[in-house]
Amino acid sequence: MLSLVLILKFTEQNNCSVFIPGGRTNTGIHPLEWAKAAEKLGAVELLSTCTNNDGMKSGPNLEISRQIAEAVNIPIVNSGGCGLAKHFSEGFLKGIADAISAGTFFTRRDQNFMQTRLQIMNAGATIQYHR
Repeated sequence: MLSLVLILKFTEQNNCSVFIPGGRTNTGIHPLEWAKAAEKLGAVELLSTCTNNDGMKSGPNLEISRQIAEAVNIPIVNSGGCGLAKHFSEGFLKGIADAISAGTFFTRRDQNFMQTRLQIMNAGATIQYHR
């Protein structure tokens, strides 16, 4: 199974592009193009991280997440920028992500995953349980 990471950045010209390796080199390829190609090559999921939002606590990039989710038929994990519990529900509802990754949200806030899960459910997002 192949899982791919999309490291996205907006350049000075406000163009979104995929960067490799680890966000250092601009490929000049738009994330939608990259996501479609990854799916054709057999990727079973994509992790999308917009480094412009990462660590800013202003929420993930919902527009790019939504565009990617609508363009491919594989799960999208949205990462980068969660600073409030509402950013999770927005990621599911507006960004159409299948999962949200939040590295520092739980370590730097006085909120546990159960509280966040309840807030996501109260916002109307469906939480699926997998075993």
